[in-house]
Amino acid sequence: MPGLFFSNQKKLKKHDWLRNKPIAHRGLHDGVIVYENTIEAFSRAISKHYPIELDVRLTRDNQVIVFHDASLDRWFDSKKKICNLRLNELKEYSNNYKYTIPTLKEVLLHVDGKVPVLIEVKDSDKVGILVKEIHKLIYRYKGELALQSFSYKILREIKSLNLNIPYGYLSSGKESKVKPIFFCMREYLKILLINPVFISYKHDKLEKWYSFALRKRYIVILWTIKSKNDALAVPSKADNFIFEGFGI
Repeated sequence: MPGLFFSNQKKLKKHDWLRNKPIAHRGLHDGVIVYENTIEAFSRAISKHYPIELDVRLTRDNQVIVFHDASLDRWFDSKKKICNLRLNELKEYSNNYKYTIPTLKEVLLHVDGKVPVLIEVKDSDKVGILVKEIHKLIYRYKGELALQSFSYKILREIKSLNLNIPYGYLSSGKESKVKPIFFCMREYLKILLINPVFISYKHDKLEKWYSFALRKRYIVILWTIKSKNDALAVPSKADNFIFEGFGI
């Protein structure tokens, strides 16, 4: 396959914000006073001029909310799943707890282009609806943003809609029972088919030789960096990183 490992410099330079500054994982939060994926966490990131990473899910009534987990049990006294709840029901939970779940619309209105936004699209049984609802919210947005996902179906849907928005492939790295070379070959072929602008990789799972190959064609971002020592090691394997839990 011609150009398999050759770079596309025009494609990479077009989205320089993805590598210019570390990205705040779910905003800047401490889990005590300021919680992840909340307006307060995003305000903190904006005040420090950090790009923001956040997670989105689809509610039962097809509203796009900013929330990481598939269910409520980590933050609320409930094991109910997001996909089985309507937006007004989720707002009732927010009213009774310190944790307030915002919609993607509310977050984008708040950020308003002040810093770039990296949106992780969580998996869903309604992939087509989820991606189209996200598109409705972002296609007139004036700020810089990008989409990423672990889901091949979601990325394929994003690609098919020609959204003219950079999107990235998320990877947790090698499965324990598969030899690294075979895993990387299989993953690389999948990446070629999706044709993303960037790759977001779990920081302790990316082999240096593999990162070298990826960086010939794609911007590579590592997640989630939680110490200054790990941050110092990033340039040898990647162009940027997503961080939380320490100051930079």
